[in-house]
Amino acid sequence: MTDSLAPLGALDIAAQLTVLGALVAALVLALIARRSTSDGPGIAAGAVTAAALVTALATGQNSSGIAVVVGILGIVLATLGGSPLTEIVLRSADRGGRNHRGSPATAATTDTGGPRIADGELLKGGTTIGYLERFLTAGALLAGALTAVAIVVAVKGLGRFTELDSPAARERFIIGTLASLGWAALSVSPALVLR
Repeated sequence: MTDSLAPLGALDIAAQLTVLGALVAALVLALIARRSTSDGPGIAAGAVTAAALVTALATGQNSSGIAVVVGILGIVLATLGGSPLTEIVLRSADRGGRNHRGSPATAATTDTGGPRIADGELLKGGTTIGYLERFLTAGALLAGALTAVAIVVAVKGLGRFTELDSPAARERFIIGTLASLGWAALSVSPALVLR
C-alpha cells in the first residue's frame, strides 16, 4: 500500500481540521477587515493564512477529501480577503514612498480603498478587477494552469496600459497586482500541499 492510500491517523486528521479551521478564521478576519478602519484584522488574516500553510506543510500530502474543501475555501478567501490586504500593502507603500524625483509619492487611496492615479482620477473598476484577478488566479493555481495566471496578468496590464501615464500610477499598479497575486497564491497553497 502506498503512503497516499494509507489510512489517516488521528494526528493527520487533527492537522487537516486545523488547516480548515484556520482558513475559516482567516476568512472571517478578512471579512471583518473589509469593514474595519484598522489594519489589524487584515494583518491577522494574513498571519492565520500563513499559519494554515505551515500546518499543511507539516501534515504533508494525502488524498483525503478535505483538500477539496480547503481548496474551495482557499478560492473564497483569495477572492474576498485580498482587497483588505492589498490596501494595507498600498497604504504602506504610500506612507514612506518617494517617487523617482525624491518627493513624496502623490498617489493615494480613496475612502473606499480604490486605487487612484497620480492626478487624483479614480481607476474605474479596480475593486471588481481585483476580485476577478484573485478568483481566476486561485482557480488556475489549483488546476495547475500556471499559464492562465500569466494570461490574467497580461490582460490586466493591457487593459490598464493607457491609464498609467505617471510613474506613481505604474508603481501602485505593480505593487497592488503583486500583493493581490501573492494573496491569491497564499490562500490556496494549503490546498495544494494537502492534495
